[in-house]
Amino acid sequence: MFRNWNSCFSSVIFKFGLQRYIKALLIYTYLMDFVGVQFSQDGGLAVVHEKWLTPRKTEVYWPPCKKQHDYDKLLKCGDEPKDHWQLFSISKLYFESDNFEVARKKIKKLEFTSDIQSDEDCSLLKRKRTAPLRFSHGSSSEDEYVNPKKSSNLKRPPRIHLDSLDSEIPTSLIYIFLNKYLKYSFYKFFLVIASSCGMPSTSTTAQCDRKHQELSTLLLQIKEQNNQILAWIRSQSTVAPVPRSLPEKFPVSFPLRNNSHVEELENYIALKENLDSLSVYLSSLGGRDVNNRVNVILRYVFDDRLASTYNFCGKRSNKNAFKDLHLRKAIIDSIKRVSTQTTEKEIDSTIKNWLKHAPERVRIV
Repeated sequence: MFRNWNSCFSSVIFKFGLQRYIKALLIYTYLMDFVGVQFSQDGGLAVVHEKWLTPRKTEVYWPPCKKQHDYDKLLKCGDEPKDHWQLFSISKLYFESDNFEVARKKIKKLEFTSDIQSDEDCSLLKRKRTAPLRFSHGSSSEDEYVNPKKSSNLKRPPRIHLDSLDSEIPTSLIYIFLNKYLKYSFYKFFLVIASSCGMPSTSTTAQCDRKHQELSTLLLQIKEQNNQILAWIRSQSTVAPVPRSLPEKFPVSFPLRNNSHVEELENYIALKENLDSLSVYLSSLGGRDVNNRVNVILRYVFDDRLASTYNFCGKRSNKNAFKDLHLRKAIIDSIKRVSTQTTEKEIDSTIKNWLKHAPERVRIV
């Protein structure tokens, strides 16, 4: 009746009232914590907690306990599955129970009195029987089908009326139910409101004052969070737009083709403001990921013939050291403007690889 209660939460409260809504949920929801299962691998039986089952209830998490006492303790407490628990497939669910002792007696009874394998084999061999169709012949020209299942004379059971239940539900049971199933901040907010509005009929004035104080504290926290979010949005909207072209008095044109152009660029970006403007422009060149962005920037800045005269450290083959250039700092800043989590080590590794293959690209051309 109330399976889709998330979507009709407000309408139910207004229609039935808080007390009747809680009663309906408690009638509908049975907190069955212990489940009897059969494992697929060896056909073994065991009692597990309902939290340990996967959403489709085809597998179960099993704690690495060496003693039965430790396993029973975890089972009764209903601990959440941990990362180191093993996952086993299950073939059948036999029962559900909210009482540990009852569940243990049921699983023992299954172990000693039920031949599971033979029952499954027999069920495969039995032919499915269907009830024959019955027709009543009357004065009408068409035959009227009579369903034998609907011809029973048994009386319909009486309806359960919410008003016929006790007018008062134990407060502890209501709080346990809400805390277990209503875990989001909205429902915690609702819990405080419900308590302050007299959900327990015997609430005193002091209790109401305390609940109102908790409500005021929650409202202040929500207001503070909203202010922080708005401040962050304003700070994002004030970010300067990325330029789509180089400054008018930029000393060189890309790609660089000789060392004299590299020296002119290095002298220009030695000033921090020029270095920042170049890194902002390079960040607008785009790319799929960090490696692709670095490659796009290097292809735009360096000609392959000039790049073949460089390596990262400059210690072999009398090549120039790229790590000593201000251009390296501009490339690192441009990547970090787009991807703040990227480290300098990752960017340097991509630069080394690109410079390493520069001679091969020249030969191919």
